[in-house]
Amino acid sequence: MNILIYKRNCLIGTSGGAEKAVCALASHFAAAGNKVLLLTRDVRDGAPFYQLDPRVDLVQHDSPFGKLRHLCGKVFGELAGAYFDRDAFIARENRAVINAFKPDIVIAASPVCAKEILRGQNSLPPVIVMLHSCPEYFFKKKKKKECVETLKKVAAVQVLQPSFAGKLRSYYDGKIAVIGNCVALNDAPANTAAKRIVCLARVEPDKGQYELTAAFCKIAKDFPDWIVDLYGDITGPAYKNACVDLAQRNGAVGQILFHGVTADVTAALATASICAFPSKMEGFGMGLAEAMAAGLPAVGFQSASGVNELIDDGKNGYLVSDVDDFSEKLKILMSDKNLRRTMGESAKKSMRRFAPENIWRQWDNLVKEVMS
Repeated sequence: MNILIYKRNCLIGTSGGAEKAVCALASHFAAAGNKVLLLTRDVRDGAPFYQLDPRVDLVQHDSPFGKLRHLCGKVFGELAGAYFDRDAFIARENRAVINAFKPDIVIAASPVCAKEILRGQNSLPPVIVMLHSCPEYFFKKKKKKECVETLKKVAAVQVLQPSFAGKLRSYYDGKIAVIGNCVALNDAPANTAAKRIVCLARVEPDKGQYELTAAFCKIAKDFPDWIVDLYGDITGPAYKNACVDLAQRNGAVGQILFHGVTADVTAALATASICAFPSKMEGFGMGLAEAMAAGLPAVGFQSASGVNELIDDGKNGYLVSDVDDFSEKLKILMSDKNLRRTMGESAKKSMRRFAPENIWRQWDNLVKEVMS
């Protein structure tokens, strides 16, 4: 079977959860004997951050449309002429690849990716759309109509959490498949004696590192030998500096460490005994799931979609209401090694449903159903 997977941007050198999921999916289908083409419009040089199966054919459109050209098209609309039509430009590039590859099925990494694939195509095989975040993220006011119209043309939509299926029904009445991300289980016992808290996420406001810093600063003096390790791409340098300034003002700057991106998540998790995941909204929370699969109890916000479906409050971690509550729950875990062990064991067990064999079986079944 010829399978085309399209992720329009943020694929080359990017270490996010969506990028990891797309690369893993492409590698799975290739390993299963399919001919897989991973198409991207990311114009940066390099390769994907996550390793691809060598049998995956990566095709990269490396000709940027141009910001000034795009701006003229947006300002003047049809009066600007065909040269300034960015959507038509993308459609032409995609059409050439599609016609040459002749896919049996297309998997688009988002509604916008689906729109770019569908435009200008007279006949396409079935298209499956992946939603890498909660549905409300995609159906924002100015994009709602565009997303709704795009989804009318697709065969199925994959969402990451059970609650997302109900939310999506407000916008889409077709087939919805609930399939989480693939999480490799870690058989090694967690380091429950470690006095380190780990957070795996891009450093930006939506990921909540400032709130974590504020929560830890409240108890840092009572736990001077504890460290918070923050791993992730620092996409917001000013935001990171604000976190450092907050720690400095509270005398905890030496206990809160920003390490940047790590290529060895397993090693980072092996040095910690607690996962802090203060994100404000997630589709899945890959860093959270990987930490829990390694046997770490987790603390996250009750209001955060995605997070609140992975953490079972009081069993494999804690769901908290605010920064003060976050601080209190960290303190409870930091004070009790046995609690960290029992909750961590529960966390590991709860991630078994996302084991590769389970997730890939669900994807294989979805593709077969759509093809039939």
